[in-house]
Amino acid sequence: QLPGTLLADLDTPCLFVDLDIAEENFNHIASVFSETECKMRQHIKNVKSPVVANMQIKAGGTVNGICSAKVSEAEVMVQGGITDVLIANQVVSKEKISRMCALAKNADIKVCVDNHHNLHDLSSEASKQCVSIGVLIEVDTSMGRAGVRNVSEAVALATIAVDLPGIEFKGVMSHQGISGVPDSVTRKRKAQDYIQQCLEAKDAIESAGIDVEVVSSGETWSYDVAGSMPGVTEVEGGTYALM
Repeated sequence: QLPGTLLADLDTPCLFVDLDIAEENFNHIASVFSETECKMRQHIKNVKSPVVANMQIKAGGTVNGICSAKVSEAEVMVQGGITDVLIANQVVSKEKISRMCALAKNADIKVCVDNHHNLHDLSSEASKQCVSIGVLIEVDTSMGRAGVRNVSEAVALATIAVDLPGIEFKGVMSHQGISGVPDSVTRKRKAQDYIQQCLEAKDAIESAGIDVEVVSSGETWSYDVAGSMPGVTEVEGGTYALM
């Protein structure tokens, strides 16, 4: 819409952004991760806009890609010119697996897994479409929903993944939550404890002779902690964009 359009004339949903504040947020992240091996992989589940995502990438300090919560968001991002996408959840239905594999013909697509049935389904469809899907094993560190519950499960899944056609094993991933408004010491301690569990899965997989390229962990509330922990390669911060 053109500047001067009345609010009453705008259709919903319609994203309003204070660009000065948003750009300050993007530049802050670019500064924090400018000299680190770890980079930001911004989560777009709140902004849902390839325009905003490309602004974040252009600002710097990122992996030059994004993560999304589901296939439909990934489709919009690829259509918007973003070619590195991690779906930071499990994709399990036949239709969505097929759509995700179709995206892999035009982009580097990665997805999280936590069980061998899903791995085999991904392999079957990826092979059928002659594409390769990157997989990260999700490690449950605090959320109590998806993710393997111990390092032995992570090693077992990684061992299966490296031998499946159409599958490229990439590494491990975790997502953490924290309640209330903790003080700085508590926030950093909890973040370190949670992320360390993900790193322990990485170490166990590597001890089994399997390379781990990606450790995707941390979020907006723990971005500074994750970026300072050796072994973490990317942070999935999302809400920072519009805070």
